[in-house]
Amino acid sequence: MARYYPPRFLFRRHEILRRVRSGRRFLEVGAGALRLARDLVGFFSSGVLLEPAPQAKQLWLSLPENIRERLDLQLTSLESFATSELFDCVISCEVMEHVSDDLSFAQRLHELLRPGGQLILSVPAGMRYWSLGDRVAGHLRRYEKEGLTHLLSQAGFSDIQIIGYGFPFVNLLRIPSWLHALMNRHVLEQGDPAQLTRESGINLIAGLPSWLGLFVNPITVWPFCRVAALFNTFHLSDGFLVVAIKPG
Repeated sequence: MARYYPPRFLFRRHEILRRVRSGRRFLEVGAGALRLARDLVGFFSSGVLLEPAPQAKQLWLSLPENIRERLDLQLTSLESFATSELFDCVISCEVMEHVSDDLSFAQRLHELLRPGGQLILSVPAGMRYWSLGDRVAGHLRRYEKEGLTHLLSQAGFSDIQIIGYGFPFVNLLRIPSWLHALMNRHVLEQGDPAQLTRESGINLIAGLPSWLGLFVNPITVWPFCRVAALFNTFHLSDGFLVVAIKPG
């Protein structure tokens, strides 16, 4: 049976895999449920995955051995990650909006890239889309194109390209996301943004029937991804994908 993937992830994945440059080694910051990592091994010899949620270990162990042996999972955050290694590509999806000092976060991503290396980053777009769902997910902000470009320029990146991926389909997904947030709004009473971030970072899609994978998977969503790509430059989506370079 086909594996189920969250629809928003599939639209983002489609655009990432079109743009990622092959290399020797990559770093993924906030690897979540390791869905993207499974694809990235097709472009790189090996990679390092940073994911502080302890559930990631079991997901890593469930990977096929030939994939698992090429992925070094570290149960830590970017702030606690210590290395002298430089990577060909650094990828971070849906993480920076949780970080209070996003400039320092972007600068650290820059430091971890080799000269000429590629950054791939995704963040929620447009404060006009701010909702209860953002609060429940532990978001601190949404980004506008101009501000995001300025931030990454300050961090040292060049050749910054920003697309609004998945429109109009990801915008329609805001309806079930809002309903989910409404049912889980009690978590806001905990007053623990870090806990909200941890829960947001690794969605195990618990409770969803496995047969959904027959209808929601990379093959079935591909035609919709192709349609959405026609709107990439209009910035109508509620999600941004960024590709940038560390000057060599």
